Amino acid sequence: MKTYLYKKAISQWQDRLSISDWNITTERIDANQIEYNGEDYFIGISRNFDEKTAVIHHDIDLNDEAIVHELLHVRYPNKNEEEIVAITSHVLDPFVNWDCELKTAKSMAQKIVKVVYAEDNYYDAYEKVQEIIEKELNIKKL
Repeated sequence: MKTYLYKKAISQWQDRLSISDWNITTERIDANQIEYNGEDYFIGISRNFDEKTAVIHHDIDLNDEAIVHELLHVRYPNKNEEEIVAITSHVLDPFVNWDCELKTAKSMAQKIVKVVYAEDNYYDAYEKVQEIIEKELNIKKL
């Protein structure tokens, strides 16, 4: 059951981190396989950049923070551990993400109001509003 949950979480975070073209799996390892060097647990990732595959190795249950952290090693392979830790905190901070979404929504709303007041023709206003939404959210019409 946990494997299914890990796959689902990994897939969702891969999409958010723009690394969905990678095949990323998990492998639970035995504590006897690890030299802990003062650590209480082990979570790490092995990556193959040529084949775009990676395995998250772990001896404890994974959570979103651990998954995001390891996936960031794929997304930013040249960042050091300290930088990855900082990025992980930033990515997982709901207030940072919410604030960015709020700023995008506010920007869109301001542009839409200007268009609606400037246009006499409803159809032209509708088309321009659609363009603003597509541009701001980077999506296409359905």
